[in-house]
Amino acid sequence: MIKAKKIFFAGGVLFFFILVFCLVFFGLFTSKAGHSSLKSSEGNIIVNFPSANETVSRHLLVEGVARVFENQFNWSVLNVHSGVEIASGAAYANSQDVGLFGPFKIETILPDLNTDRIILRVFDKSPKDGSIIDLVEVPLNFNDVLTDVYQIYFLNKNLDPQMTCLKVFPVLRTASADKLTLKEALNLLLNGLTDKEKEDGYVSNIPENVRINYIKDEGSIVKVDFSKDIENGVAGSCRVTAIKAQIYWTVISFDKNARRVIISVDGNTDNVLQP
Repeated sequence: MIKAKKIFFAGGVLFFFILVFCLVFFGLFTSKAGHSSLKSSEGNIIVNFPSANETVSRHLLVEGVARVFENQFNWSVLNVHSGVEIASGAAYANSQDVGLFGPFKIETILPDLNTDRIILRVFDKSPKDGSIIDLVEVPLNFNDVLTDVYQIYFLNKNLDPQMTCLKVFPVLRTASADKLTLKEALNLLLNGLTDKEKEDGYVSNIPENVRINYIKDEGSIVKVDFSKDIENGVAGSCRVTAIKAQIYWTVISFDKNARRVIISVDGNTDNVLQP
């Protein structure tokens, strides 16, 4: 009986960590703070970001989930006043299997526009006749002088009252230079929150005084090495999971090619950020 209980307990612990990994890696518990998702009438394409009537710049970022044939669909941007198509392209959902939703990310640089309003259209085409199906239209304000921004991720006790340790939300930070860099994005994450963001319920689990030693971009894998301060006072699986989620989603939101983030401390990857 004792042996059976030990096996049951070990199996339960293994299941929990597998579940945590899947939730963090595939983003099932991430969302955009303060954003309303828009869904197609058929329900197979959902745009999570940007929301209707937000202001965007030439650097247009679109995120959502889709469940479409062969994981491929389309997008376009129209000038509201003239109806002229400004940009268009194909998009791909990273679905794990047929019939399942997969996340997608569209990133494009729009040309110089003489307009203050645009419409983002995300849609599929019918395999029968090529007609548009699963159309999502997102009306947006356009400002071509808007400064590029980073999305960095924190927990939020108002948006996630249970504080699951897995669910993280983005806040925006203005870029300090013309060229966006992952190092600057992560340094902004390490710098923590503003007083206003704290009042709004945002929380960071990353300790103070953490430094970045180096970043290595290896295509789908990004390696980030931190100073030992990142482990100062860190205890418990919840806080460890939260720290990893904050770093992971900040990297992924910046680098559209990244699929895995390896965290090391002073060059060491063994037993890093363990509960």
